[in-house]
Amino acid sequence: MSSKEEIERMVNQWLRFVEELMRNEGLPIVPDEKTGDPIWVDVRDMRFKYLIPVKRIKKFFDGLREGKVYATKCPVKGIYYFPPQADCPACMDENVEWVEIKGEGEDRKSV
Repeated sequence: MSSKEEIERMVNQWLRFVEELMRNEGLPIVPDEKTGDPIWVDVRDMRFKYLIPVKRIKKFFDGLREGKVYATKCPVKGIYYFPPQADCPACMDENVEWVEIKGEGEDRKSV
């Protein structure tokens, strides 16, 4: 079973639990697992639209158009970041260096 399927199974199991509580109690209120405090459960489908400014990492997208792949490197920590970051997440340095990634690679995906 994939991670996505496992998460979906757990969510569905939890929703069945909430539905059972609704039938017994009349309200979608469940106890918080840690504190025991009552929590109102509201289930709805949501759609999100993200607008992400990419001005400070535009070199990455320009490189893709040119057939190049870039990462960023923190000059303070020496850490490489891919996908590129505008600032070093480790130390917040704004002066990241652009490094072209050359050679062949393997397209790997983690879920």
